[in-house]
Amino acid sequence: MTINEAVTVVEHLCAVYPVKYDVKKKKALAAVWAALFHDTPAADVWQTVLDHIGEDTAGCIPVPGKIKDRLAKTRKEHEAEETQEMFLQRWSGDIPEE
Repeated sequence: MTINEAVTVVEHLCAVYPVKYDVKKKKALAAVWAALFHDTPAADVWQTVLDHIGEDTAGCIPVPGKIKDRLAKTRKEHEAEETQEMFLQRWSGDIPEE
């Protein structure tokens, strides 16, 4: 995620959680998000933030550490699904063994 993409994420967070985010510190917040997610596609971060907001019933802001944890969990689940799918395809004979 680039700094410009992080600014967009932070702007949206400021709009959703106006009391909890200090709009004056938007650039500093964006710099932190960009640094922490420099190797993560912005679309993945944004989807994870949206997932958090969609499930949040207590008004808890999505902090970067929580988003990183959710991303890791989602990736792990996705990898497990791919592994299971590959095993099932090999077991059924759809994919020849290497």
